[in-house]
Amino acid sequence: MIPNTLSECKMYGVEIDTISGGIARQLYQKNTIAIKGFEDVELPDSFFDVAIRQCSFSEILRFMIKDMIKINF
Repeated sequence: MIPNTLSECKMYGVEIDTISGGIARQLYQKNTIAIKGFEDVELPDSFFDVAIRQCSFSEILRFMIKDMIKINF
């Protein structure tokens, strides 16, 4: 949940998964949540102060495997 100190911030979210996007819309009803691929969302240039991204599990797994190969695990 959003801390009280950030309650006046405008937040935007992008979620490609319809179930996760629907949950996000319910949890953060005062915010804008787009349920589509990031490449399909129209966002204004030079609008955001901060951008936060969650790495997908497949990206993390790819890096873990690469590191495991390096150390002959």
